Amino acid sequence: MLTEEKEDYLKAILTNNGDKNFVTNKILSQFLNIKPPSVSEMVGRLEKAGYVETKTYKGV
Repeated sequence: MLTEEKEDYLKAILTNNGDKNFVTNKILSQFLNIKPPSVSEMVGRLEKAGYVETKTYKGV
């Protein structure tokens, strides 16, 4: 189920991915004004649900 919080993260990812087609957790943390561990946890949930794909050292 896609919650409002997950939607906010997905919108932030799309807004901040730029030309590189990825966005780091640090950028998401700053954009959403959320602590980095919380961002990492949600990105993990989004990946597990199949909404995003992560790449080590690159981001979402």
